[in-house]
Amino acid sequence: GELAQRTGRSVHTIRWYEQQGLLPTVPRLGTHRLYSNRHVEWLELMDRLRLSGMPISELRRYTASAT
Repeated sequence: GELAQRTGRSVHTIRWYEQQGLLPTVPRLGTHRLYSNRHVEWLELMDRLRLSGMPISELRRYTASAT
């Protein structure tokens, strides 16, 4: 919930990005995800790339090569 509040995205959206491999690995402490500023920056980058028209398949490739 904290990352959703910080970024203005829903928890569902953040988890979807994570499931799609569009975020760097998210460490956990028990059942809690430990997001960092790096994750905030990646979400912002993904938004900019989507606004440029980049399809999800390209985002996956970009993320895979950059993380």
